[in-house]
Amino acid sequence: MENRRTILIIALFIIGFVLWTNWEKEFGPQPTPKAHETAATTTGTSQALAPSAKASTSADVTVPIGPATSQSSTQTPAERTIQVHTDTMNVAIDTLGGKIIRSNLPKYPLSQKTPNVPFPLLNDKSATLYVAPSNLVGTLGKEKIVSPLNFKASGTSYQLEPSKDHLTVLLNWQDPQGLKVTKSFLFTRGSNLINVGYKIDNTSKEMFTGHVTGNLTRTPVSNVKMSKMLHNTLMAAYSTKETPYTKLKFKTMRKEDLTQRAQGGWVAMTQRYFLSAWILPSQQMSNLYSRYNSDSDLYTLGFVGPTLSIAPGQTATAGMRFYTGSENTEIL
Repeated sequence: MENRRTILIIALFIIGFVLWTNWEKEFGPQPTPKAHETAATTTGTSQALAPSAKASTSADVTVPIGPATSQSSTQTPAERTIQVHTDTMNVAIDTLGGKIIRSNLPKYPLSQKTPNVPFPLLNDKSATLYVAPSNLVGTLGKEKIVSPLNFKASGTSYQLEPSKDHLTVLLNWQDPQGLKVTKSFLFTRGSNLINVGYKIDNTSKEMFTGHVTGNLTRTPVSNVKMSKMLHNTLMAAYSTKETPYTKLKFKTMRKEDLTQRAQGGWVAMTQRYFLSAWILPSQQMSNLYSRYNSDSDLYTLGFVGPTLSIAPGQTATAGMRFYTGSENTEIL
């Protein structure tokens, strides 16, 4: 009896040691990736963030065709970036489009050796790019609005106050003809969910017709060190009312594009222990899509929301939720 107890204690010790070793391997510093695996030019990145022309779409929801045409901005990327700090995440947002370009998770240390360094999930480094753009695309009358919109923010740094449970960040844009767009990010204490909303106020004399779109785009290389086995956990996934959970491996995305009409659901990029996802309203009909950009080795999984038709003098709203944090499927 005593021998069995001793053997059990030794076995538990070995299992604990193996688990600890795997964690250390996964969250140690990331080695410099090989050039052929990570090369991503500026042109290639912009193409990956917008769906290509070969989308098959429904009559109601269409995928934007071609690379996104950016509005001119005199600011550098660093000057356009605003910082948001809450108790659960530190997020960076590029005001050109309102794209989420970085997310660090202070409740999850990078490693046991660096307990005060938060785990970095989203990042905008070209070698390990992993970002979450969302855009408003469409036409005002016969003129196409240039996307991504060049938003303006009232500040450059936002902090959730200790006495508050919510923090709202507002970005504003206005077309010379009178189309006004406010994009909002609502952060909540204790949560890694962000409510992302659009308020579109058409004060022009023309009809606005368009869609809200969003995606997750990344390289197949993690920004933290991973064992070969754990590196295989990098993949995309999506869920619809008909198919609650579907894995989409990168090798599948290289072979063919996803085009699927769905009610509600979500699109995500996953890796061991963590994920990021756009979560769609349960009653909303959207088109889900995937794209692979072979020039820059970038993988994109996204959605295009339903058609918004806003007459002169009218206002409409649209929204979705974004999650970036630990692998918590209950939230999805």
